[in-house]
Amino acid sequence: MSPSDLVPDFVTKTADSIHDQLRFGVDADEITSMAACWRAQGSAVADIELGALSAATGSESSVVAALHSAHSAASPTLASVATRLRTLGNHLRTFNDSTTAGDAAAAASLRSLAER
Repeated sequence: MSPSDLVPDFVTKTADSIHDQLRFGVDADEITSMAACWRAQGSAVADIELGALSAATGSESSVVAALHSAHSAASPTLASVATRLRTLGNHLRTFNDSTTAGDAAAAASLRSLAER
């Protein structure tokens, strides 16, 4: 028995009907844009100002205490998220550069084959 025998008929029919419409591929421009977006969002998160929380004053001491503790708790979290987004963007850019270079090298290698 072949593994394809286990695939339901409707899946096979759907796959056959979209075969010429869908292709796996990496769009370098889309990845470049996504990487830049992640890095920009990391910078936006890093720029969130929480100083007003720690400067809050008021008569309700439990509310003021909560605002002050929110500042203390949120600051390292925001820094972590910002770093993570920037790092993801940088890794995605590296992936894109490597993929583009690898694709170019593979294409050059295939083009160098002698005609038959």
